[in-house]
Amino acid sequence: MNITQMLEKINQLKIGSRLHLIVQSLNGYQISHSEIDNKANNILDHFYESDHKFIKDEPIEKNDWVVLITISKITHTENMSFEDVALSGLDHKYSLEESFLLDDTMVSLFKIE
Repeated sequence: MNITQMLEKINQLKIGSRLHLIVQSLNGYQISHSEIDNKANNILDHFYESDHKFIKDEPIEKNDWVVLITISKITHTENMSFEDVALSGLDHKYSLEESFLLDDTMVSLFKIE
């Protein structure tokens, strides 16, 4: 799978407006766009230039979809990627729909159930 196929998959799933894009380090901390290399920025550009509108500054809720971009870097910042997600624990599942590895960056698409 590649970025274009991932975007096509998002279209096929008819996800609608509840789609988040998160960039994190290997150890689960959010990474700002200024901290990532050119390869990862190119991946992000493909998603941001698509027709999809990603949710910003809103909590992740049940039935939301997440595109998670994991950079092969270990960092420590103030925010863990999913620390504000109220849907944690055994009552909720994170259903992986697709994932692929591009160079040293993993891209995953999953739904919070």
